[in-house]
Amino acid sequence: MKRIIFDKLKVVVSGGTSGIGLATACSLAKEGASVIIIGRDEFKLEQAQNYIDKASGINGKCQVYSADVSSVDQLLDITRKIREKNGSIDGVITSAGIMYAESLIDMDINKIKEILDVNLLGTILTIKMLLPLIQPGGFVCAVSSLAAIQSVYGYCAYSATKSGLFGFIESLELEVSKNGITVHLLCPQDTDTPGFEYECSIRPAETAYLGETAGLAKPDDIAKSLLLGIQRNKRVILHGGSSKMIYFIKRLFPSMLPLFLRIKLARFRNRVSSAA
Repeated sequence: MKRIIFDKLKVVVSGGTSGIGLATACSLAKEGASVIIIGRDEFKLEQAQNYIDKASGINGKCQVYSADVSSVDQLLDITRKIREKNGSIDGVITSAGIMYAESLIDMDINKIKEILDVNLLGTILTIKMLLPLIQPGGFVCAVSSLAAIQSVYGYCAYSATKSGLFGFIESLELEVSKNGITVHLLCPQDTDTPGFEYECSIRPAETAYLGETAGLAKPDDIAKSLLLGIQRNKRVILHGGSSKMIYFIKRLFPSMLPLFLRIKLARFRNRVSSAA
């Protein structure tokens, strides 16, 4: 398959106002692509547009559209606008998402629904709406998480949404391969984003303990891995050696990581009990 060159391509990035989405949009613009970002906050969209144009050195490289990806009506509206302005597009990257950790028994039902609506349904709806605009030879990339490969305490709702994307992209690949459209899933580790910073401020002590030794990736580095993975036609895109190790351990020895996490969690609970 011909290697994708991003120069002069038109790529939609949802969740493009911060974190991995913004870093990816900037990287695409630097590669010469025209970027179309979707976000909920109009002020952040304007800021992101200016930032991306400055990063690319060319004004007008970035178009912005305000929408909640979990709203069918809003997605229909911006899809119509994108079609009218651009005709067709070359790729879609879905980065919009909510990161939230809390034990299932304590989590509010409305919060569970919000996570499902944005992370899973929002991704599926965004791709469904924009898929007819993608030219043959284009691509789709959904941003999942390393927590889809191995979840941890407090991620019942979050990991369910990210794991669900595995089945989604496998089926989608079978549907669109006839048009030469490639399908990818990015599974990043903990990344230094505003969403992760907020999640750390409210996460349960157990979640914090299990993740205290994990490294924190930079959004720009994740974006580079994402684009390289698309160019190399990797279905599952991972960043860094530790992520790849977790992925392969989980595939080869599926019981090992859950056992390790249970032992580590038991030690934490014993420590808390002893200190009480």
